Amino acid sequence: MRLMFVNKIARKGLSEYIIYVLLLVFITFCLVFCTSTIGCMEFNIFPWMGSIILISLIPITNNRTVLSELYSILMLGLAVIIIHTFFHLEIWLEDSLFNFFSIMYLLFYFTRISRIKIEDKVHQGYIHFINFFLLFDFILFNVDSLLGLLFRETIALHIKYIDIGIDVVILFISGITLLTLIINKLTFKKESFTYKISSKTDLDVEEGKDQIITNQPVVAFTEEEVVIAKKIADFFEQDLSYLENDFSLSRLCELIIEDNRSTVSRVINDCLNTTFYKLVGKYRVNHALRLLERKENWTLDVVANSCGFKSVNTFKKHFVDCVGITPNEYRMVGL
Repeated sequence: MRLMFVNKIARKGLSEYIIYVLLLVFITFCLVFCTSTIGCMEFNIFPWMGSIILISLIPITNNRTVLSELYSILMLGLAVIIIHTFFHLEIWLEDSLFNFFSIMYLLFYFTRISRIKIEDKVHQGYIHFINFFLLFDFILFNVDSLLGLLFRETIALHIKYIDIGIDVVILFISGITLLTLIINKLTFKKESFTYKISSKTDLDVEEGKDQIITNQPVVAFTEEEVVIAKKIADFFEQDLSYLENDFSLSRLCELIIEDNRSTVSRVINDCLNTTFYKLVGKYRVNHALRLLERKENWTLDVVANSCGFKSVNTFKKHFVDCVGITPNEYRMVGL
């Protein structure tokens, strides 16, 4: 059995570990900073957590337009953090900067998040859950500011304590969630970075031809069966008809000029040690790998349809079976 290892996938996995570790360090810093400033109650968590979420979306954002918008808002968020931490501006100016970033961030979340495919359920749940609290935090911040202007200081103080409670909950949940993500990544099976193709259905057709003859006792197959096996191998090497949506065993028999479907099916099952649909699926996936590398702007629907799969779900199933990871994870490697 031949093992094909994708080195860039491993490097991508390492980069994801670094990102999550940095995010966890970021949250730890927030906790320390919050503890040191909670007495004067000047700490505002929104730009910090908004930046964390934006950073976590960078590796899985494939749309260049969305990624450009994400970077712009992230830069704005970091600027707000730096100004709030190291400079002392007028309160109305700081509040205006905070509100501007918050509105831009929330608009991005509600209008663009659907265009970012978040396959990790923990990551997806975390983002939606935390953004609910951030929206609530944004509302409380402005209510507190308004009451401060109206000299309702007692009520404003109570709201401030509620806001601090929300901050603590957000940081606690974020720390637990990101720690879980790191553990999940570190314990991810090595099979996730490899894909195995049986020696009898290897996409290296020349090697496959030799294996048909050498890996099985010659007496196990008739001369006719060996000839058919080679014809099948030649077909998948030279012809792309298997990319047709309605490609079938009958169509294969027609193209390799073999009338007996049962014989062809038996050769695939016994000589190639697979089924017709798995064999076609593996060659389609091999074609999809090239498309994912060359057609960065193609959606998975387009790639799946171009490779002959009738649905994205079927495409993903075959892809994971052959490669060990999802199409989006493979694309993020940037092979």
